[in-house]
Amino acid sequence: MNSQTSVVHCSDNPSTSYFENILPSFLSDNDKFEENCLVCLRPANGKHYNVPCCHGCKSFFRRAITFDLIFKPCFNDKKCYTGAKNLEEIKKCRWCRYQKCFDVGMIPQFSTKRKCLDSVEKVTENTLTLIKPIEIKDPFLIIKMMFENLSNIDSKIEKLQISTYNPIIIPQLDDLVKDPCKLDLATKMKPMSGWPLTQLEYLEKHKMLRAKQLLIESGDLSPTDNLTDINVKDWLPFDIMMAIENIKTFDFFNDLTIEDRIILIRATAVMSMTISIVYFSFKSKKECYIKPDGCYVGGASKNLVLNTILSSSINKNDIQKKWKNGATIISYFQRDQLTFTEFLFIRALIICNPVLELSQNARNILEKERDKYSKALFNHCLFEHGKNGPLRFSNFLHYNGIFENHKSDLQDFMRMNQILYPIPVPKSRKTFVNQVLCLDLR
Repeated sequence: MNSQTSVVHCSDNPSTSYFENILPSFLSDNDKFEENCLVCLRPANGKHYNVPCCHGCKSFFRRAITFDLIFKPCFNDKKCYTGAKNLEEIKKCRWCRYQKCFDVGMIPQFSTKRKCLDSVEKVTENTLTLIKPIEIKDPFLIIKMMFENLSNIDSKIEKLQISTYNPIIIPQLDDLVKDPCKLDLATKMKPMSGWPLTQLEYLEKHKMLRAKQLLIESGDLSPTDNLTDINVKDWLPFDIMMAIENIKTFDFFNDLTIEDRIILIRATAVMSMTISIVYFSFKSKKECYIKPDGCYVGGASKNLVLNTILSSSINKNDIQKKWKNGATIISYFQRDQLTFTEFLFIRALIICNPVLELSQNARNILEKERDKYSKALFNHCLFEHGKNGPLRFSNFLHYNGIFENHKSDLQDFMRMNQILYPIPVPKSRKTFVNQVLCLDLR
């Protein structure tokens, strides 16, 4: 809801039928006011939003509808204002107060210019102010619906991560953006057996997986051969694929051209993947990145790469710093004690990024989507943290820059990895990762 409303005076000659519909409610009872405010039972000082009410309730209602404020649900069975006969019987519950405003007939779409009961003037067309109609929605309900949708998608991603779904041949980016979303497979796949794994178990079985991938690409092994003994996943391409499948669940995705879809994925998929890994590690109370199979990200492969770098003439401190900077993102989540709801909304904001490379139409679509999720996150912060909500929301806005820097560090690390540690890698895997990470290596 916009904080600024368009005000139209009667001198603008609104239609007669419009006045015929709304004027009777303003002009009834010969301008007689009730003695007390219909909301809180204090003395009324005028007719505001179509009912007699006090200045406090008028201001409260105006703030609520202007800024889309949300209030904590009532813990008194929503009866704080029910049956109250005097001010002392009314509990201080903003949720019930807001509902009472609507119950007594307050209408956000218009107000009257009235001063006080001691100097009442007859309401005429010259004193009537019409405000642009506002769509009334319950912000708390909106947040709940958006959260449930995002949470349902995240649940499917988690189920696929721990399932036997394990593509041996990695699809290419162009094909992936056109294919139907694969998250519905979550209900059809069985959990992966043998987890959690030790770091050494993962390393040995990952070598077996890599060998079979190379044999399949060379034609020496059929993709239909029994691979059930491989209970490990190649996490980097797998996590990127899950991030892409998540992006594909957003309604706006189908409104984008294929070119815009690819641009958006290359701009946001890695950051979406990273925040998911970081939140899983934070939720697991770990100080570094951990995967659903119980293994730490990088493991022995990372140490081999770093040892190769340390024995070369490359700036060793710079490379080590870049790697450590990735793990320190968890400390931001620890500092803010990030909740699951906040994580989902922040990830949605990362995805709805109107980068300059997109077409104008795509940027317009994504700006609207980002505004929607930004407003939801802001209202959630207000709802949960009150006066500290805006500051918390401001902290979350800095997350995007943090994940942008992490993406850049990951790109640098992958380039060093491929140059200094050139182990045989399946072509489909290398091509896919390079496409998404925008690496120009061949």
